[in-house]
Amino acid sequence: MASFSLAVPILLPSNAAAIFAAFIVFEVCVGIFWPAMGYLRGKYIPEETRSTTMNFFRVPLNIIVIAILYQNFSMHVIFQFCVGLLLIATIVQFAFCLNCKKQGIRYTNLAHIPLAPNEEKQELN
Repeated sequence: MASFSLAVPILLPSNAAAIFAAFIVFEVCVGIFWPAMGYLRGKYIPEETRSTTMNFFRVPLNIIVIAILYQNFSMHVIFQFCVGLLLIATIVQFAFCLNCKKQGIRYTNLAHIPLAPNEEKQELN
């Protein structure tokens, strides 16, 4: 839904009411995302490695932001990048969910998943 709402300024650049409504929808999506992300982070990422794990995800995000801003693209192109990257994220997430369902995997906590076959989970002190 977020990618479709961000596509409105690209598709209807002169319709101010549609753009305003689309940004409200996008802000609702963002408002839903952050609490959901916090819940999932607490549920699936062990507290001992949470900050390190989350920082690994921030590095590529910051590289993408710097690369786009460094090029000095127009707003139209920046919105196209945002829509494209949100669509890619949606497709990858959907494929991941389908793959998990296909394999019968239901992760309850990543701390309980061994890193390699025949590897026991080691307790961190």
